[in-house]
Amino acid sequence: DNFDLENTSGIQKTFDDGMPPYPVRIDTVYPEFITGEMFIVIEWSDTTPYDYGTGGVGNSYRVEHSADESWLCIGDPDIIDIEPPTYNHRLVLPRTIIVGSPHRFFHIATIDPWGNESAYSEPYEYVDSSWSADSMVVHLYYGWNMVGLPVLPRSLQYRDVFPSAPSEPLSYSADSGLGYFVADNMQIGYGYWIYSPGDMDVQILGYHIPYINRSFTNPGWYIVSGITDTTGFSITPPDSLAMTNLLWFNPTTEAYDLSTELFPGRGYWLLANGGCQYDVPGGALKIYSDVEPEWFGTITAGNQKLIFGIGSDKLDLMMPPSPPETKIPSLVSDGRNLIRDISENNEWTINLPEKTELSWVSDDMPSGLVLITNDGRIPMNSMDKIVLPAGEYKIVLKNSVPERFTVSAHPNPFNSSTSIRVSAPSDGYATISIYSIDGKQIETLWKGNLSAGEHTYVWDGKNANGSQVSAGIYFVRTRFGDSVSTLRILFIK
Repeated sequence: DNFDLENTSGIQKTFDDGMPPYPVRIDTVYPEFITGEMFIVIEWSDTTPYDYGTGGVGNSYRVEHSADESWLCIGDPDIIDIEPPTYNHRLVLPRTIIVGSPHRFFHIATIDPWGNESAYSEPYEYVDSSWSADSMVVHLYYGWNMVGLPVLPRSLQYRDVFPSAPSEPLSYSADSGLGYFVADNMQIGYGYWIYSPGDMDVQILGYHIPYINRSFTNPGWYIVSGITDTTGFSITPPDSLAMTNLLWFNPTTEAYDLSTELFPGRGYWLLANGGCQYDVPGGALKIYSDVEPEWFGTITAGNQKLIFGIGSDKLDLMMPPSPPETKIPSLVSDGRNLIRDISENNEWTINLPEKTELSWVSDDMPSGLVLITNDGRIPMNSMDKIVLPAGEYKIVLKNSVPERFTVSAHPNPFNSSTSIRVSAPSDGYATISIYSIDGKQIETLWKGNLSAGEHTYVWDGKNANGSQVSAGIYFVRTRFGDSVSTLRILFIK
């Protein structure tokens, strides 16, 4: 035939009337957000008439593209991209094909079942919208900022997104097992700590982020972010959400704020109970309800607001890890740092990592609420601020803190066990021991630090070896600080 092909197998076919194949028509080229990444999609139609050759059946298509239309005419594979032939009428390419310019030119060759090629289709020019479309400004304050990607930029390298950042951003994930980790490349749905050498606006160009799906494997803290719109979030299963609130570091106050929604460009702390799915629906606001305690008050430590109240400790809110190179005051309970501590025993502990001013609204504090310091008790309804050195301090209701050190036992006499009640007016070291009438120590009920308040210990009439003692007179000797109390009790059978 005209191409010097010889039909030896009976399969090869020369041009008949109605050949070569028809060129296709490129219908559209558009960006598509797929599983957290942006792709470029090309769609085309085969224009072959039904009665022409094979009618388009069995045709394959070869897509070629470049940054300059004239390069397509040259066809040099060193300056254009040639994709492998496909039988589909749709091709999905990575967005990274858009380089150097927002323009990309495409044309397509049709190949019939016998290998005959058509002429190329009309070139199609695509202009990448991320060069000029969605644009959001993230304001950075001097110091540490919690940020996230409000749009999907062309480059995820942190220096391309935040060119003034002096060092790599830090993220945090319970799945990493490392706490904070350095992130050279940023990802949507993740939050980051960025240090800014000054106040500045950073303009980020990119694609609109319609949704986010992210999986968490382990219980613990994660830094997350939202989409291009202000919206809510959901966790599946719902009971994997350890706290109903997100926490955002406010750079103007250098303290954590509670939040139930995600603003574009911000990073947030989220605490998970276990493995779960984190979803941010585009534009759909989901607010998690919260139950208020019976009573609560607010105290500001430096700039950090801390909430303490009366009720179930199920309403406690954990304090997330401190920002890099920073320590934040917190409430403390059972070894946990809290931003909200709801207690059933009317007692709270506040930890100050450095010299700090505490302030509160005295009119909001009930009568009898006192702050216990090294210098004494501060009535919180008659004072509204105090500067304290680093350390731990207690806030208690006055009626729950005894005025003086006392020890009592009930019942007394007793025939099986007795409850020994110790009233401590302040924190201190204490020992509570049982002595026989001949002065021998037979049992120790407590030895260690004792917090201010009422404490009860039960003695069951046994010695340190677990053996039942004989009936008779015994003494409860309690040492608390410089005070000593000796209480006579009678064990009868």
